[in-house]
Amino acid sequence: MNAKKWKITAPITRWDEAVPVGNGLIGGLLWGDGRKLKLSLDRCDLWDERTNGIYEHPDWSYRALQEIVATGDEARLALQDELYERITATKLPVGRIEIDFSVPEALQTFELDMEHAIAWGADATGARRIECFAAADQSGIYLKLAAPQAATLHIVPPDYDSTKTLDDQQFVKSPAGLGYPAGQLKTTGRLMYYVQQCGDGGLHYVILVRKIAGDVWFISVERVDSASEPAALITRFNDDGFTAADWESALSLHTQWWRNFWNHSGISLDDDPEMERFYHLNRYLFGSVSRQNTPPASLQGLWTADEGTLPPWRGDYHHDLNTQLTYCGYLTCGDFSCGESFFNHLSSQLEIYREFTRRYYDSPGIGLAGTCTLGGQALGGWPQYSMSPTNSAWLAIMFVQHVRYTGDEEFLRHKAWPFAHGVGEFIEHLLYEDDNGRYRLPLSTSPEIHDNRLEAFLGGFSNYDLALIRKLFLELIYLAEQLDDQAEKNRWQAHLAKLPDFAVDPEKGLMPCPNENLMESHRHHSHLLAIWPLRLLNMTDDGEVIAASLRHLDRLGSGYWVGFSYPWAAAMAAYCGRGERALKFLQHFCDGFLSRNGFHLNGDFKDLGYSWVKYRPFTLETNFLAQQVIQEMLLQTHAGTIRIFPAVPNSWRTVSFVNWRGEGGVKISASLADHRITAVRIAATKPVSLQIVNPCRNIELLSCSHPHCDPSQNIWSVHLKEGEEFMCV
Repeated sequence: MNAKKWKITAPITRWDEAVPVGNGLIGGLLWGDGRKLKLSLDRCDLWDERTNGIYEHPDWSYRALQEIVATGDEARLALQDELYERITATKLPVGRIEIDFSVPEALQTFELDMEHAIAWGADATGARRIECFAAADQSGIYLKLAAPQAATLHIVPPDYDSTKTLDDQQFVKSPAGLGYPAGQLKTTGRLMYYVQQCGDGGLHYVILVRKIAGDVWFISVERVDSASEPAALITRFNDDGFTAADWESALSLHTQWWRNFWNHSGISLDDDPEMERFYHLNRYLFGSVSRQNTPPASLQGLWTADEGTLPPWRGDYHHDLNTQLTYCGYLTCGDFSCGESFFNHLSSQLEIYREFTRRYYDSPGIGLAGTCTLGGQALGGWPQYSMSPTNSAWLAIMFVQHVRYTGDEEFLRHKAWPFAHGVGEFIEHLLYEDDNGRYRLPLSTSPEIHDNRLEAFLGGFSNYDLALIRKLFLELIYLAEQLDDQAEKNRWQAHLAKLPDFAVDPEKGLMPCPNENLMESHRHHSHLLAIWPLRLLNMTDDGEVIAASLRHLDRLGSGYWVGFSYPWAAAMAAYCGRGERALKFLQHFCDGFLSRNGFHLNGDFKDLGYSWVKYRPFTLETNFLAQQVIQEMLLQTHAGTIRIFPAVPNSWRTVSFVNWRGEGGVKISASLADHRITAVRIAATKPVSLQIVNPCRNIELLSCSHPHCDPSQNIWSVHLKEGEEFMCV
C-alpha cells in the first residue's frame, strides 16, 4: 500500500466523502458517479459579515452577563443565544461544477495522490477518466477529462432561496435568511461564469470556467468588493489574450510546491501502514487549507458543506478548542510557514480585538470572542464558552509555542509579544483578589460543561480558566526573559504568585472547579487542560493526580463523547507515556468518526457504540489533533527536555521519523527496530542547551558524538552550537 495514496470505491454519493483538493485559497471536492460527476467549490475568504446591530443590544456586555448570573435570570440567559440567531454572518457556500456524460463512464475508484496533491476517478483498468488539482500558485483548479467530447460542464450555484435545514443538526441553518438576489449565470465566448452578490455591500463572488485545451478546463473562484468589478473580471477571463498555464506546466509547478512541503519531515510506521497513511492524509489536509498568505482554516477549511444548507456553526472560527486544535500539529513536523497563517491573521486584527474588548468587557487589552467571523467580529452563542475571556489566553500561548519551536526573534517581537502582552493586560484587568489574597474571575466556566444553563457559570475558579491563566503568565515571563525586560518579568511573576492551586479531588483527580466534580460523561475535557495540551502537570511530580483524573474519565465513560474527545484522550495518554491507551483511543476514533475520505465527522454516525451522539457534522480540527497524537507518541519536547519514543505501543515494533522539530529550534530524527532504539540525531539550528532522556537506555550504546553522555544516566545534558549535531547509534 502506498502511504500517500487514498482510494475510495465509486460511486461517492455525499460531499463529505469526496476527494479533497485545496491550495490555501480555493478548494474542491470531487465526487459522483459515472453518469454525473461533481466538483464542489469553495474559497476561504467568502463571508457574509452582517451582525444586524446586536452589538447595540443592552444585554450584549460582560456586565450584563454578570447581572444575569447574579440574579439567576434564565430568560435573559436564553436571550444571549437568541441574539446569536439574529446574526446573518456566515461562511458562504459557493456552488459546484457538474459534469454530465452522454455515455456513462465506468468509474471504479476515486483516488487521491497526496504526494502530488492530485485527485482522479479511474476505471477498472486504472485509467484516469477525470483528474483535477488545486494549483499551488492559488490561481485556480485545473480539470482534465479523458473523453471531453462526451461530457458537458455546468455551473450549479447554491440555492440561496432554500429553506432546507438538517433535522439532527440544529446548528445548521438554511440559506433563505441571507436574502440574496438571484445570481447571474451565463456563457459567453470561451467562458462560462456565475456572479453572486452577497450581503448589503459590494461583495460579489464569481465562478469562472474556461476551456484552455481540448480536454482541460481552468476553474477559478474570485472575490470582488465592488459592483463594477465582476464585469471587468469576466472580460479579462474571456479575452483572447487570457492565458492559463497548460496542464503539464501547471502540474509541474504545483508538484514542486508539494515536494518542498513533504521534504520538511517524514515518518514511517512499518507495522501500522493504515495509521501512517492517516497521518499523511492529515498533513496533506493541513497543507491544503493553511498557507502563509491566506486566511487560516476555519471549521471546515476549504470544504464548506455542499448539501443545500449553510455550513455547521456558520463555518466560523471557534476559539474554545477548534482553532487551537487545528493549529496544534504543525510544529513537530516543521510546517511552520503554513502554521503562520493563523498568527498572521490574528496579528492583523489586533485593533478589532481591542475595540471588542473595550466595548464588551469594558477592559483594556486584547480579548476575542469564542466564535468569530473572518473579519474578527464576535458571533456570540452560548456565553459560557463564546464569551469566556480565557479562550484568548489559549491563543496567546500558541503564539509563544511558535516562538519556542522556531526561535524566530522577529516573530517574537512583532507578533507574539504584542498579542500575548495584550491578552495578559486584559486578564490582569478582570482578576480581583478574594479575602485570602488569591485571584478570582468575575465569572468562571469550563467549556462546554452544563451547556447553556446557569449552572455553567461555576461557583469557583475553574481549572480550565486557572490552567490557561497560569500558562499565560508563565509564557509572558518567558517572553520577558527573551526580551531582557526585568520589569515585565516581575509583573507577571507577581500575578502568578496570586493564583490559587488547582482544584483536586483525591479520588477523582482534577475537578471542573473547587466545589463541583464532573459526574457524567462529557465531550469537552476542559477541566483536564493542565495535563494536555498545556502540560502544566507531569507524571514525575503529579503522577497521582493525573492517574486519578484519567481513572475518573474512564469511570464516566464515553457516552457523551464526540469525535474530538477521543484523540484528546489519546493525546493525554501519550503525554503520560501510555502508548497502548493512546493507540486504543486513536483506533476508536478512526473506526467510528472518519468518513470514507478521512474527514472527521463529529458523531458516531456508524452507530458502533462509541457515543450516544449520532450526527455527522464535518469539522477539520480533529484531523490535526490526531496527527499530533501520533507525533506525541513518538517525540515529546517540552520545557527543555526531549523524550524519544515516549509512548510507543507494543504493536509498533519498527518506527522512524526524520527532521521532526523540537523546542529550541532543533531537528530530531530517530529510528526504532524490534522495540530497540537504533539511532538518534539531533541537529541545532541555533545554540541550545537540552536535557535528553537517555534514548539508549534499552540498547548497548555503540557510538555517540558526545562521549560524556553516560549510558547509565537517565538524563543527559547536551549543549549544541549552531550547526552542531548530537548523534548516537
